[in-house]
Order: sequence, then C-alpha cells, then structure tokens
Amino acid sequence: MVGNASSGNLIVNQKVGIGTSDFSCQDPNVRLAVNGYIKAKEVVVEISNWCDNRLYKDFKRMNWKEKEEYIFKYHHLPEIKSEQEIQEKGLYTEEVIKGILANVEDNTMEIIELYKMVEQLKKENESLRRKIDEIKK
Repeated sequence: MVGNASSGNLIVNQKVGIGTSDFSCQDPNVRLAVNGYIKAKEVVVEISNWCDNRLYKDFKRMNWKEKEEYIFKYHHLPEIKSEQEIQEKGLYTEEVIKGILANVEDNTMEIIELYKMVEQLKKENESLRRKIDEIKK
C-alpha cells in the first residue's frame, strides 16, 4: 500500500477500490473499481480516431436498405455493441460515444439528402401543376 498525503492518492498494487476491493473485471487494464455512483462536474475521455470523416462527401455510408438489413439481422445499430456483448464485457465509453456519434452523423447526412429530395419533388410537383393547369385551359 502506498499513500501520498499531498496528492490524496492511495495506490494498492497499482489498483484503487472505492467501496470494493473486487477487481474481477475481465479487462486487466482496469485500475479503479467503484461500487456506487460517481458524481463529477466533468469527465474527460481520451478518444482516438474521431469519426468526422463520415461527413466528407466521398465517405461510403450504408444506404437505408443496408442499415435496415443490418438492424434486423443483428438487432442493434451499426458500430454499437450488442446487448449481450455489453453485459459480458461492460460498456466502454469511447466505443459507445464513437458509435453513437457515427450513427448521428450518418442520420444527419441522410436527413440532408432527404430534404434535398423533398425540395426536388416540390419543384417537380409545381412544374406538373402548371402543366395540368395549362392543359385544363
């Protein structure tokens, strides 16, 4: 056991337990175990390989049919772990944040494409209405 009063750190075998000494998590990299809620004003998660590349025009996204097939086959969103995987291995914040953001970015781009299609259809409808009005005259 190592304690450092000036920093408030207490290290036992390079692992810290708050309300527990159970470090039976499958991930050997776990250094902090907390049995209870954690309250903080801010939590910073270091994330590598952010997914903004999905917003570039040349990024190949699943189309709606591919996404539907994926969801019906695997019963979860792409880039999000399944319920079973999360129950077995835990929920890893970086993976979940990246997966959620990837899906939000995909959905945002799809919504933009849908609005473009709606605008085009409005123009076509207006053109057809004018033609119908001309024929009626």
